Amino acid sequence: MEDKAPKTQEEIVVWMMQYLEGTQPELTARGFIMQDMHDHGGFDNWIDLNPAVIIDSFYETTSEVSKTLMDDLQTAINQEDDLDQLGIDQSMRVDLKGLIAALRSGMLDIFKSMQIYFDVKRQAETFYQNNEL
Repeated sequence: MEDKAPKTQEEIVVWMMQYLEGTQPELTARGFIMQDMHDHGGFDNWIDLNPAVIIDSFYETTSEVSKTLMDDLQTAINQEDDLDQLGIDQSMRVDLKGLIAALRSGMLDIFKSMQIYFDVKRQAETFYQNNEL
């Protein structure tokens, strides 16, 4: 029986890219993996990357994105308040319930992406270690 597991670094990277096509959390995990490989000097360094570094990367990105979203929301609320004070009727209002639901969904997607990232990294480590023997 032929072993179809990826054997070289290039094959492992191709496998990861194909494996991570689909859901938004999979695509996000793929983006983080590729960025980490780039930032840390390639596959060899990425395969040994400390999990704390990966978690910090997810944290920093999530922090930046959520700050931008909260700043944009505050700006929209301030504009609504200004128009209310001027007595200008508004047909469009900020949908707070919808925004909270979207924020929750986004946060859960980030955690799912991190879970997928670590699962794929574990599989890549296994492929890589099996071929070093």
